[in-house]
Amino acid sequence: NAVYGCWKIGIKMKWKQGGSAAPLTPQQRHELRQASAEAEAKRIGLAQEARAKAQKRWDEAKPASPDHLYFKSKGVKPHGVRVAPWRKLVSAAGEPPKFITLEDVLQIPMLDRTGVVHGLQGITTTGEKLFMSGAAKKGKFFKIGAAPLMGGTGKPVVVLAEGFATGASI
Repeated sequence: NAVYGCWKIGIKMKWKQGGSAAPLTPQQRHELRQASAEAEAKRIGLAQEARAKAQKRWDEAKPASPDHLYFKSKGVKPHGVRVAPWRKLVSAAGEPPKFITLEDVLQIPMLDRTGVVHGLQGITTTGEKLFMSGAAKKGKFFKIGAAPLMGGTGKPVVVLAEGFATGASI
């Protein structure tokens, strides 16, 4: 049984296996477990490579100027974001894929709670969002500013937002 849908437009569906599907043999189960373990090992390897590349790119990037076109268009400040070129793979109909270099791309680190850079999100001057291939995304974030304290309690107030400009404008 499974439940699936789309939160964005409010669809919720249920699925139940029907028909006469034969149960998996022990050999098939073994092969599925093995394939799953191999896929997970590959995903972990790609994430480790992406983490090393992301840290290197972050270290080499320069502080972003408040005059960057994206900041100007959104009315926000840099908040520690950096800027660097970004290589993007593009393909046109009938032509082999090729890399192009985009200049002045914002580099937003995808961090874990210990501050380790796992990947980078790029944002071009026109607002196009780019992500590093292979980077772990689940549970990663970019912290904007220091958490203010809630009046009287002394506990920090944390606001979650999706998207740099949204977070920077709060």
